[in-house]
Amino acid sequence: MSSFTPIPEAPDAVRGRPIAWALAGTIAAILACAGLVAAMRASGGGASAIDPGPGPRAVPFTMIDEAGPTDPIDRWSWADRAHTIVRVPASVAIDRYLARKP
Repeated sequence: MSSFTPIPEAPDAVRGRPIAWALAGTIAAILACAGLVAAMRASGGGASAIDPGPGPRAVPFTMIDEAGPTDPIDRWSWADRAHTIVRVPASVAIDRYLARKP
């Protein structure tokens, strides 16, 4: 035998009374909410007495595509004519970048 005092063990059974009270409280809250909703529907559905009127009109928009062949990123141009350095279109630059081997 050991010289230590034994540790008291708690029972494995869960007490049912607190669980029953929690369940009863939950059911009471659900019933209270259902009663509140029924009362609101009976008195006009909770609608406001003030009519806000129609909302703002939705104005459809159109896409304006201003990027064309005159856009600087889509055409060839000189960056430095004296040193023969050119600016290439973005699509060409992307193709050349992707074609490089790592």
